[in-house]
Amino acid sequence: MALIVGTVLAAGEFSHRTIAPTFLVAPARGRVVTAKVVVGAVVGAALALGAAVFAWALAALLLSLRSVPLHLGSGETLRVFGGTILAAAVAGAIGVGFGALTRRQTAAIVFTFVWLLVVEPLLAIAGVQRYAPGHAIASVVEGGTSSSELLSFGAGLAVSLAYVLAFAVVGALAVKTVDVS
Repeated sequence: MALIVGTVLAAGEFSHRTIAPTFLVAPARGRVVTAKVVVGAVVGAALALGAAVFAWALAALLLSLRSVPLHLGSGETLRVFGGTILAAAVAGAIGVGFGALTRRQTAAIVFTFVWLLVVEPLLAIAGVQRYAPGHAIASVVEGGTSSSELLSFGAGLAVSLAYVLAFAVVGALAVKTVDVS
């Protein structure tokens, strides 16, 4: 969800033709994209925090109603909780860079789903899916503990941040060269 929200943050302005007034107020296009990347990361983290708190509260309620001992404050739970928030922040930032690159909201969202649901599983044939954006972000949450298909936490975070940087730079360059009217 954070990836889609980040994409809409950038591509939505082009789709709804509100990018021209944005550039009139802030003509430094690179700074606009940088600000959107930061906002995408913050919004992604906020979405994940809200969802995680809701899920934790619901699980606590349902488990306590069934008299099941709660282990929701364990180290593993808190690690996944923090990893989820961090992964959503990274995904939101990647989405902004990708949205700035494509500038077509619907096409960017469709391409995102096709990539995550079709292309990344096909990369398993070559054994390189662990370095794809979706798997790199998943390894930030899981830390490579649940599957050998994922990188370790540190490697996954580094690869994810490399995707953030790459998409942000290429997106900013694309926005600098586009004519807006």
